Amino acid sequence: MTLGVGVISVMVLAVVMRSLHGDYVVQVTSVRDRSNELLNYALPYVASFYSGGGLGNPNFVVALGFFLFVIGWISIRTQIVLINPLLACVGYGLYEISYKDGQNTYERIVLSRTAPETGQALKISALTRFFIFGERAFNP
Repeated sequence: MTLGVGVISVMVLAVVMRSLHGDYVVQVTSVRDRSNELLNYALPYVASFYSGGGLGNPNFVVALGFFLFVIGWISIRTQIVLINPLLACVGYGLYEISYKDGQNTYERIVLSRTAPETGQALKISALTRFFIFGERAFNP
């Protein structure tokens, strides 16, 4: 049963990622590769594989719940991005970009299958306030 839920979850993730398309074109002014940080975001997933206490132990369930709550709270307060590590396995990278929109310059974290380049047009779609999905804009 667990394996079936896992397979279905991966299939849903694949469908969602294929359905994302940028709806706004921007000009990239600087790029910093943050893909090496993807492994750091796997910390919450490590907790799910811990079997020392077992889910039958109420103390373990409370401690695990508190741990995941703290991780989530810290992530929201510090604008840390939690990404499913499977995205890295299928070729997505994490980049910090700057782009101009009129007179304003913005810095955002972008999840993209292709590495953005300085001077390149990038189609973006906001996922959260500071996190965007991006893909190359071949016809800006």
